[in-house]
Parts: sequence; structure tokens; C-alpha cells
Amino acid sequence: MIYVKMRTEQEMMDLIITFAKQDHRIRGLLMNGSRVNPNIKAKGHKSF
Repeated sequence: MIYVKMRTEQEMMDLIITFAKQDHRIRGLLMNGSRVNPNIKAKGHKSF
């Protein structure tokens, strides 16, 4: 079996932001939900 280390939340955020900055077709990046809004109750499972 091959085990792959899961990326941290910070690694995923960096990956998403870097990708958006490098692609000239992307003009904006918007995120919503409990990751970026402290007024939303966090769930046990978060997705990107």
C-alpha cells in the first residue's frame, strides 16, 4: 500500500492562491464558508 501525506489547511490555501495568481484567466478568487467566515459554525468535515 502507498500512503500519501494529506496536505494541511495552509498548504491547500497556498496551492489555491498560487494557482489563481499564475493563471491570467482568473480575475478573482472567492471563498466562503466556515474557513473564512467566523460567524459560520465549523463542521467536522471541510472540503475545498
